[in-house]
Amino acid sequence: MHPTFLNIARIAAFWGLYGVVNPALGQAYDEMYNRTGPEVVVGGVTAMGTEKMYVVGEGDNLWDLSEEFFFDSMMWPALWSLNPQITNPHYIYPGDVLFIRPPGVKEEKTSLVWSASRYNESPKNLTLRTRTYGFIAAEDYQESGIIQFSREEKEYLSTYDEVYIEFTTARVVRPGDEYTIYRVERPIASLDEESDEPVGQLVKFLGVIRILDTSKPLVRGLVLSCSEEILRDDLVTGIFSQQNITKPVGNDLDVSGKILDSFEEIDMYGEHQYVFIDLGRNQGVVPGNRLTVLDRGDPFLAQYREEDLDVALEDFPWEHKGMLMVVESYDDHALAVIIGSIQSMQNGSLVRMFQDLQ
Repeated sequence: MHPTFLNIARIAAFWGLYGVVNPALGQAYDEMYNRTGPEVVVGGVTAMGTEKMYVVGEGDNLWDLSEEFFFDSMMWPALWSLNPQITNPHYIYPGDVLFIRPPGVKEEKTSLVWSASRYNESPKNLTLRTRTYGFIAAEDYQESGIIQFSREEKEYLSTYDEVYIEFTTARVVRPGDEYTIYRVERPIASLDEESDEPVGQLVKFLGVIRILDTSKPLVRGLVLSCSEEILRDDLVTGIFSQQNITKPVGNDLDVSGKILDSFEEIDMYGEHQYVFIDLGRNQGVVPGNRLTVLDRGDPFLAQYREEDLDVALEDFPWEHKGMLMVVESYDDHALAVIIGSIQSMQNGSLVRMFQDLQ
């Protein structure tokens, strides 16, 4: 007999005999490796019951589960934050129970209705859990501090690690102050073709840091929280709220703007994707405002016909193309999520906030 098969046979005979001689140990082995016991629903099912719990199945990970439940695998830090019993996000095991959404966020039920057009233009009334993407205006980016060094003997920094920050511009920094840690993804270009300067930076918020000591040029700080690993050379800026729950609010103004860019480096945008618009607090736009994306003309002919259309665009009515909800508002810009789309959108698409939309 081949040595490998002989060894397997010996092991199988040993455990089979050991289970007979010592039933208690044999049962413990079965429970450890075969998970015999009460039947549970695992893997391949949606959240069950009113408590919105999910039982982890074989091969599950937070990345794939975030894609299934939130339609975005990059939201795995949010799923992890809802489950403090998971000490390491890289290791979850069959039988673990995950809470899918926090208490108080109710799932809105939808129903099929008949209307005069299959393009439904009524506003959506959604509650959103926002993620860690954001926007830093050009002037704020220039005034950011940088994490230069750490007391920790490791590359990847996390909660309760101490770091040393260098502020390149003069500012008042006091012990106890808190700052947001972020990482630049890429610049956001202006729609003005004559300007080469970006309007700001597309960033990912990583966590929060508290200042401990300012007696030296290198300011010492403590990482209070983080959504992923922090690196030397990551930046800090004024405190930003993260992982908020955004609810719709009424629109007080009538104002128009355009889509500047998207977090994903793609040309066409659709539902559940995040975009930046050139409207912000100075224009009266606040989190929870919903804006309609407008377009007119024949999108197929405009894309595939080389010659000019026989009818001027001004002769077409404006049509609703989709809807955005603002989740973060800055001075002259805002981060929004596409909550409905009839057709794809792109940079330069017209958005309008209609007054009195409730």
